[in-house]
Amino acid sequence: PVRVDGAHRQFVELLALADEGHRNMMMVGPAGCGKTTMAAALAKALNLPFGFLSLSAGVTETHLLGRVLPQADGSWQYQKSLFVKIYEEGGVFLLDEIDGADANLLVAVNAALANGILANPVTGTLHERHPDCYIVAAANTWGRGADVQYVGRNQLDASTLDRFVLSTVNVDYDTRMEKAAVQASLPEELAAALLKWVTCLRKKIAEHRLRRVASTRLVFN
Repeated sequence: PVRVDGAHRQFVELLALADEGHRNMMMVGPAGCGKTTMAAALAKALNLPFGFLSLSAGVTETHLLGRVLPQADGSWQYQKSLFVKIYEEGGVFLLDEIDGADANLLVAVNAALANGILANPVTGTLHERHPDCYIVAAANTWGRGADVQYVGRNQLDASTLDRFVLSTVNVDYDTRMEKAAVQASLPEELAAALLKWVTCLRKKIAEHRLRRVASTRLVFN
């Protein structure tokens, strides 16, 4: 793996898990803290293609596994999803917002993560996992259900959580990266004022248990 300049300070933890041989990894952290960016950086460091899918409640097996579509000649043809392509050919795929996914969808995900074989109910075929297929899940909670901040999150089945045992990173905001970006974009006085405001805002959110997020995305915007 190569160094990725400007990466989140906790990127080294994710990269270390890959170096240890983990192919299923999970990141847990607040919205906008850089989880998606870290997954993309992992693909860059490993020189592999990157793909992702946000697992909202409306996402079904066809979004993840592909679908059969009609052709101009009246026949039907299977259209492989990016997830299946990376599963078979190698790459880094991010299953974003996994704690918001439909429980039935996670059954298919669990089998793909555990067995090295993906049984595709769309076509009835089996897809073999490539040795360089890294599947990274991202969540705002620890999979134990909704909390005061993320009220719409689901509990994750124990079998799902077991796929990421000893390979989970607790991601927080990278204030060092935020500071570097702000100082590179604004005059010194304005940069200092912005950073002080964000620090104070986060402190107030924590003190009063507010349902608000002061994310890295907020700082950049």
